[in-house]
Amino acid sequence: MSIRQAQRGFTLIELIITIVVLSAGLSGMLLVYTNTVLRSADPLLQQQALAIAEGYMEEIQGKICQPGRQSSGNPPRGAWQFADDFNSLEQPPTQIDGTALNQLSDYRVRVSVTAAAFGPVGQQINGCSANVLVSNQRVSDINVSLTNFMAPWPDEALP
Repeated sequence: MSIRQAQRGFTLIELIITIVVLSAGLSGMLLVYTNTVLRSADPLLQQQALAIAEGYMEEIQGKICQPGRQSSGNPPRGAWQFADDFNSLEQPPTQIDGTALNQLSDYRVRVSVTAAAFGPVGQQINGCSANVLVSNQRVSDINVSLTNFMAPWPDEALP
């Protein structure tokens, strides 16, 4: 009768199976890591888009709301007096004097200003509804939309 010695080490099949299992687990971890890294800047981009939209909305709110009335001629944006001057504005973000902001060139600003009735039936006033939409051209998930209603100025307060 012969006595077998205990085996030591791995067989080739066991080694191959171990490598396959470890590589599958590692590739899954790398996939999660890659997606996390690619999406890590999205909150920053979303916050930048919100700041741009808030800046444009604040600028519009500082203008006179008289539905259908626009500044005469074609003055630069800094000289606009009426909220309707912003209607159909579509451009990359710029400073109020028209200077381009190259760091924000991936963003696109779209503004629409329309006449809108506000208030209970029978007591409605015609004011301005402004909508500012900011999107990022590189990351399609980044879209910020702000809407605001402004009451008209009384005629005696107009320039």
